[in-house]
Amino acid sequence: MVNPEHLELRLLRAVALARAGDRSPAEALVADPMIAAHLQYHRQHPLGHPMEDAVTALLTAGVSLPEVPADLGPLVPGRHHH
Repeated sequence: MVNPEHLELRLLRAVALARAGDRSPAEALVADPMIAAHLQYHRQHPLGHPMEDAVTALLTAGVSLPEVPADLGPLVPGRHHH
């Protein structure tokens, strides 16, 4: 089963929206501080994870991430990681 709130899926949806010229909805998908912190982590700590490419694609499409401290939090907002 696919969870539409999973961070990787949200990020890819935001990239697609931004590339289609819908930057406001794309920015809304990554505006939550917890989501932005996770994406900032992948931007600031390149280890070859696929999300790094998606974050780069989002930035290249003109969407800026909120300036929050990087934190590798949960992949589904509202669910805590262990």
